Amino acid sequence: MSLAEGGYIDFAFLRAEARGAGLFRELFKRIVDLARGKGLPLLWVHASLTAEPAFSALGFVARQREQVTVRGEVLERFEMEMIL
Repeated sequence: MSLAEGGYIDFAFLRAEARGAGLFRELFKRIVDLARGKGLPLLWVHASLTAEPAFSALGFVARQREQVTVRGEVLERFEMEMIL
């Protein structure tokens, strides 16, 4: 997980064997600390259908559902945000 320009969360994923151990929440806490240190008012992310429940559990709200084409494949995702 990384914090990009404008409060965008990028590269937020875990290997399947690491799920359920609280790692996602711990990484997110560090991102929030970084964002607050930079004075950012919100965080936002493009969450896959699989990641949407995890971000919702952290307090993110889906702003819109999108379809994007990546290498010829259409993928569904949510644009989500969280006010800090």
